[in-house]
Amino acid sequence: MERIKDRLGNKKILMLKGEDFDVSTMLSSRKQEVLKSLAAGYDFVFIDEAQTIPDILENLRNGYLLKDVLQLVNLKDSIFVMNLLRIISFQVGHDISFNEIANKLSTTVKTVQRYLDILEKSYIIFRLHGFSRNLRKEITKSPRFYFWDNGIRNVIISNLNPLEVRNDVGQLWKNFCISERIKRDVYQENYSNYYFWRTYDQQEIDLLEESDGILRAFEMKWGSKKSRPPKAFVKNYPGAEYMEVNRESFYQFLKQPSGTDPRQ
Repeated sequence: MERIKDRLGNKKILMLKGEDFDVSTMLSSRKQEVLKSLAAGYDFVFIDEAQTIPDILENLRNGYLLKDVLQLVNLKDSIFVMNLLRIISFQVGHDISFNEIANKLSTTVKTVQRYLDILEKSYIIFRLHGFSRNLRKEITKSPRFYFWDNGIRNVIISNLNPLEVRNDVGQLWKNFCISERIKRDVYQENYSNYYFWRTYDQQEIDLLEESDGILRAFEMKWGSKKSRPPKAFVKNYPGAEYMEVNRESFYQFLKQPSGTDPRQ
């Protein structure tokens, strides 16, 4: 399977400024700014006035998305592209049905897949496939899509409300953690494959990272309630490592060197 790393090439994607600032310092002394990035990822450009964020994101949408990308790939129907992105935005972290999307947009599955591929190559979204070692109950056909930046995702659905009045914080946290982890690996030139894991009886894990023969499982939790790895996963992958990623363990998750036990 083609690695996300290979598709990115030398493209620089805005991340948590980990290359310029100590992330641990940001999580302690600038913690509110880290959490604020869930609603507007481009906050890490270090905008001086918070009220300018909506304007900047609107310009990114109307400029980068509706002008630069469409012209770059010679797409004419900006309304179709934005409608497609809205559907993906609301389904972040969930299995995608190409047939369902095609029906909603009154088009073909082939057209939907073509446009999603273009949006991936334009570094707006990326996909994770289901992980399986050919176990009967594992689901692999439907991919999941994420945005490289939450701010772009939120401006597409016109929701820049603060976290305390939102009902999608779980999706924002999951998107944020997964995208930052992959960006970190890209910058550090760690060669990994990324998946999600789910079974037909609703057992699932948000992110699996496979590299150097090591399988690491990460479950993203915004709340404080502790979780355990699904029984089916533990049984079938006894050598895999497992870590719950919450607000307290995020720094550890982001900075943990590749190939070591994330629980250490």
